[in-house]
Amino acid sequence: MLLKDDLCIGCVYSLLNSRVISKKIFFTILLFFVLFMFSCKKEQKKDIVIISETFLLEDEIDDVEMEEIVEAEEEIVEEIIKEIIPFKEIVVLNEFITEPNNIKRKPPPKFMQGLYVTAYKTRRSSFDTLLEEAKNSGINTIVFDVKEMQGFVYFSIDNYTQLKYTYSEPILRINNIVEKIHAHGLYAVARIVQFYNIETAANHPELQPTHKEGGYWNEKEDHPAWLDPSHPQVQAEILQIIDIVATSNVDEIQLDYVRFPTEGRLSNAVFYFQGEDEQKIIDDEDYQKREKRDIIRDYVRDVREVVDRHKVKLSADIFAIVAWQRSADIRNTGQDIAYISPHLHNLHPMIYSSHFSSDFHFPVEDFIKKPYHIVKYCLEQSIKYTDKDCRVIPYLQAFGWRVDYTREYVFDQLKATIDSGSKGYIFWNANSNYDKTLEWVKEWNLARKDGVILDGYYIEGEEVEEGVEIEVLEEEIIEGEIEEEILEEDIEGN
Repeated sequence: MLLKDDLCIGCVYSLLNSRVISKKIFFTILLFFVLFMFSCKKEQKKDIVIISETFLLEDEIDDVEMEEIVEAEEEIVEEIIKEIIPFKEIVVLNEFITEPNNIKRKPPPKFMQGLYVTAYKTRRSSFDTLLEEAKNSGINTIVFDVKEMQGFVYFSIDNYTQLKYTYSEPILRINNIVEKIHAHGLYAVARIVQFYNIETAANHPELQPTHKEGGYWNEKEDHPAWLDPSHPQVQAEILQIIDIVATSNVDEIQLDYVRFPTEGRLSNAVFYFQGEDEQKIIDDEDYQKREKRDIIRDYVRDVREVVDRHKVKLSADIFAIVAWQRSADIRNTGQDIAYISPHLHNLHPMIYSSHFSSDFHFPVEDFIKKPYHIVKYCLEQSIKYTDKDCRVIPYLQAFGWRVDYTREYVFDQLKATIDSGSKGYIFWNANSNYDKTLEWVKEWNLARKDGVILDGYYIEGEEVEEGVEIEVLEEEIIEGEIEEEILEEDIEGN
């Protein structure tokens, strides 16, 4: 805790932050302190602001010392302070911010230019260098992990007893990370993986989908990874996490894996809502069974209600193939753009050309290595189905798997993003390695401001922040029937 504007309260703060003080010595000194305060009979009222440990405990203080400082003494000290000093209000939010009025969120960029970084990257000294280079290149947004596929949240949850199924790897303090991002003038987005959760699935199999022949269902045998997206306890747990993160100073929360599993023998999987519906139809023959898209829509709507209370923006990632909005893809994933986009500020199709199968029926030759047409068409389709108040902003590929990752490859993606009318982009690299990418982004943005020709790419000169409308003669893409896709996923992302 940090207690301001009062010398005696400052003494408590100093004791709490001592690296050598033992509990016995602390409480002995605290007792003398209480007696001293009563003898002083202070008459002047003070406004007390208790700021979370996020702001006061530096990286060099280890987790054990932090627990001693925060967990054991917090309630005792707070009660003593209430007794001895009149005050107007004390607000205590363990991990994050203190006074709701203190939160200053940045407005979203008009044209988003973003990078994804891992939670581990934010802990390294190279993160500061990355932020400076990103800003200088024209990047205005940083997306960082708060919860990943393994299932761990990356902040301490020791004081959040309402979380019953969540595991923590407390390697970051969200407010510190956001402050650093904001200090570079960048927009801060916290990414939270939703229903893919290896740790919780392994330790709480009752939260997994069930198998129609008994037991639990997994995409891969003996490899639990998915929680049942329709299970009430699963949803309630993640909503609690989102609510906690929304009390921090992040500008936006981004949902990933907000869908049903799509691999394995799906015909054997039974989800919670299906069992509920079977019972309801017995009780009411007029009851209409729900689809997966109903579950995902209702869940995203509930998330929106949570973040709205904190004035935080909300976005979600979707499969690129979902942009086609074929009934089979909607039926399997539950990702219906028309259903979920009214509850989102931003929608992020993840358009990595390398993740399409080479026999995917797209009527342009070599679209994997020359991604302009596949990116543009996917975005145009997404925009067509998206609610007018929701912006389409793609994730773009920033890694070399199955492609020649060159300046031309990056320019192809950027040009497609602008030509489609999208409102920005976010680059994805699983290792947060953007050295070459930022060089090319900087070159692209300088050209956009000056209005030049870059190797055949005509770029109209306008301010980067405003986005651009480029007048070009578009090559026609012959629309044909797109057959069932075979998506090739790897560790590079959902």
